Amino acid sequence: MAILNSTVGDYYIRTLGVTRNGGYFEYKPMFVEKLPVPMLECVRRKPFETLANYALQTTAKDLKLQAAYFEQLIDGLVYELYFPDEIKAAGKEILPHLGELPPITDTQSTEKKLAVIQAEFDRLYDPRHPVRNHLETLDSVEVVKTIREALKR
Repeated sequence: MAILNSTVGDYYIRTLGVTRNGGYFEYKPMFVEKLPVPMLECVRRKPFETLANYALQTTAKDLKLQAAYFEQLIDGLVYELYFPDEIKAAGKEILPHLGELPPITDTQSTEKKLAVIQAEFDRLYDPRHPVRNHLETLDSVEVVKTIREALKR
């Protein structure tokens, strides 16, 4: 799901899909099936799942800044997933700097979930943290810049 909601996924769908009146794109199975989805072992999949849960919880609680940041972070990880060599060569890797993201569970209270999420947000959103720095400068990677510019059209 993270891939479909990412700018990389959007770029592929727009490249493969059909534009309808008003500039809308069709996300039909015949187009989505063509989207190359890398197979991830459980260890590499975990950060995507945890961050998606953070994004869902913060969106549900209308915590706009946190939700937007976690979505941006997932997007950055998707770039790293699809273009690992380019991201690494530019020194913009995110995954190695994430650390252990504590999961949230259905058994936790809403307050506990939000406390965990807020602590991780505070850590990763710190202006001195490499994750934030790399996210803010990801456009310096040519493939990222190309995709983002293509989506502006």
